Amino acid sequence: MRMPSSTLRSLLAGLVVTGIAGAAAAGYLTIAAGAGSKWDNRKHGTPAVITWGFVPDGTTMAATFPLAPEVTGTSQLGALRSSLDATYGVGAFDAALQRALDTWELVAGVQFVGPVADAGLPIGTATTPDIRIAAFAAVASSGFSYIGAVGYGPPGDDLNFPDPVAGDIVFNLSNAFSLFPGAEGTLKPDFTNDVEELFLHELGHAAMGLAHPASGPPEVMYVGPGCCTVINRVPSPDDIAGAKVVYGNSATPACQNGIDDDGDGLTDFPADPGCGGPPATRENPQCNDGINNDPEQDVLIDLADPECKGIAANALESGNCGLLGVEALLPLLAWRWVGARRRARSPARP
Repeated sequence: MRMPSSTLRSLLAGLVVTGIAGAAAAGYLTIAAGAGSKWDNRKHGTPAVITWGFVPDGTTMAATFPLAPEVTGTSQLGALRSSLDATYGVGAFDAALQRALDTWELVAGVQFVGPVADAGLPIGTATTPDIRIAAFAAVASSGFSYIGAVGYGPPGDDLNFPDPVAGDIVFNLSNAFSLFPGAEGTLKPDFTNDVEELFLHELGHAAMGLAHPASGPPEVMYVGPGCCTVINRVPSPDDIAGAKVVYGNSATPACQNGIDDDGDGLTDFPADPGCGGPPATRENPQCNDGINNDPEQDVLIDLADPECKGIAANALESGNCGLLGVEALLPLLAWRWVGARRRARSPARP
């Protein structure tokens, strides 16, 4: 959920997405920690196949749908598509959405299948496809009138208890939308709606099971002060970490996905020294993550730690040192041998 006006920043903290948010780690927030709020198997860390499609123009919204009091008329996604295509070229709207889908596929264990035909049942009454994309005009001065789009999180148990609200994404036709030129990080008008960026964010809710984190930019999922002033179409390391918590690793290895997964400014093999080769699933293994992964053994980090053997792509910074390591065991055995000799030479006690 993104808000288009900088005058509403004070309201951002009160925005919620369907589901109960659970803390996972600094920089990302999952809608439910540990299980649920994901597609397919409800166990976190398992992959999913997610279907998606466009709601036909003229589709109504059920009165029971949470957003119903704040919208008017029927879904008119075609109007939004036509507007963007007229400005940026035929197919521009659909291509922007497809890029957002592809981006999440590249960083976590999801496969998007679509567009799947939608039967046109009222929003909030159908469970096929998983992600139903619609566009409604907002009731003036309603909460929705200040928002670019809304995405509702995945169901708590997709396999046994399908949820007709889960996964729906609704664009607000009462706001303006653009496809801004420029690379990632390029300045854009404050809190304006870039379609690809906005859809990537809403998919973060509806498909990936992520909520709004407390800290922000450059997180795609962040909506607090300081967000939304630059083009942000690439998930941050925190966004990626959250997505992997929910769905596990992508079918595309991190070291060949075209994304800077660890945020160090270097992408994939061979540019990123953390990549031992194209099949590597992490750009930041222990010897290239900036963390002392064996604090009980030393204070050395990454290549400064001899356990890394000078290779950033090594997966383990820790070795056999420590109280249970070989280095500790040898002196211990020697001490016991010396002690045994001393006992042998000592006179017997009466």
